[in-house]
Amino acid sequence: MAYVNVVFNRFKFNLLGGSFNCPNAGSTSASQTYDTIKVLLVATLSTQPGCDLNVLTDFTGLSGYAESSATGYTAGGYSLSGPTNIYVTQGTSGGGSTTPAACYLNAANITWTVTSGTLSALGCILYSTTAVVANSNKTGTTGSGSTLAAETSPLICYFDFNGTKSATSGTFVINWSTSPAAIISLT
Repeated sequence: MAYVNVVFNRFKFNLLGGSFNCPNAGSTSASQTYDTIKVLLVATLSTQPGCDLNVLTDFTGLSGYAESSATGYTAGGYSLSGPTNIYVTQGTSGGGSTTPAACYLNAANITWTVTSGTLSALGCILYSTTAVVANSNKTGTTGSGSTLAAETSPLICYFDFNGTKSATSGTFVINWSTSPAAIISLT
């Protein structure tokens, strides 16, 4: 089955509604805290994910889903890091031209050190564990900065690796795209 990369509709809705705590482009405030975004490796999946999935349990409930596992991989995934997780730019206009507002998600590359066994994945899910999300029957709300349970952790996107990738007693690395310098670019 051919899979596709998906940016989930609920993420776009929540982003536009201000539900994700995102810095603006170039923000370097050390006192500001931003949402925790995690990357979970998917070992098996027999149902193609649609863009209408909302929360982590929607994804983990898909037919044939199993999370990757090996010594050196933590269930639930790895928290993204880097200078900026999500940032937005304001649209500008003038001189007869317009630059649209945009959203970018970027982070440092991720490395899992597999000390025993084989870590295999056919893709990965990005989701938030701290976003205060818009009301809906699936997502609910929490107090500012509270960690959300898996049932309410909002999905961001799914990336297909175009085949199963594996590391045996070595390193499993996800290198994010550098052109453009973002994991996701919504303009």
